[in-house]
Amino acid sequence: FVIGNGPSLNKQNLFQLEEEFTIGANYIYMNYDKMGFYPTILAFANYLVIQQRLDEILALEEPVKLLPFYLFNEFGAPKNTLLPNMQHQTPQFSTDATNYVSTQSTITYVNLQLAYYLGFDKVFLIGVDNRYKQPDRGVEGTVLTQEEDDPNHFTPNYFKGLKWQKGDEVRIEYLYSLAKHHFEERGSKIVDCTHDGALTIYEKDNLDTVLRASPPPPPEKIDRAKKIMRAVTENPESLDPKRVMITVSPDLFDRFGHHFNMDQYLRREAHSRGEGFVSICSDQLEQELPMSATG
Repeated sequence: FVIGNGPSLNKQNLFQLEEEFTIGANYIYMNYDKMGFYPTILAFANYLVIQQRLDEILALEEPVKLLPFYLFNEFGAPKNTLLPNMQHQTPQFSTDATNYVSTQSTITYVNLQLAYYLGFDKVFLIGVDNRYKQPDRGVEGTVLTQEEDDPNHFTPNYFKGLKWQKGDEVRIEYLYSLAKHHFEERGSKIVDCTHDGALTIYEKDNLDTVLRASPPPPPEKIDRAKKIMRAVTENPESLDPKRVMITVSPDLFDRFGHHFNMDQYLRREAHSRGEGFVSICSDQLEQELPMSATG
């Protein structure tokens, strides 16, 4: 079960999912009292989401947390935490989480890639309302401040007083269609059990009906999936000691930037081996490197 964070969660009995394999996201832990459990896997991808409640996130010990590798320099490798390569540059649906996971527009897209990689034949969505009350101004990614109660999530306190980024519903539907294509190509299926959800591209079903008709995965399959997730970043160091690495970073000085934190980690690793590592801003490219090197 891939759990979204929409208001529809308040209209479903979530306690019955405690024994299921669940993948949740972001601040779903705030819904613990109405669920009675933390998701098996709890994924984070957006830097604003992480930055604004970082202490709360790191204090969570029970679920296996996924945090972007590019933020390694901010918190290291906390207990029960995996640091996959979350990549925002490409919308391509990733079938191999040991390579990368694409972080586009919605965290649910990340979690569908994780569910695919874990090998489940059927993935059920809940809480993926796909309705957003947001200003008309601005494009996707525009940073907004939620001063009033949050109407887009299961609790009005979800983003209240915090910043968030505007979404693009058309693009989100496109990403969901990509996920559907990859699942169906493998003979797997995504089923939408969201209460009164607005998504139209997936087969619909009712959560209670699904749980009555389908017994939970056998324990050995769940154990295998957990082991796979823990092995995703078992050997994160893949630097070639014969190589001098050069990165061109658009956000070198942003401590929560997608590139800066990864650069910090890679620089430290390279220097510990006596290898070269150069990190520069894109607008410094011509001054820092001869043009032949950039070719």
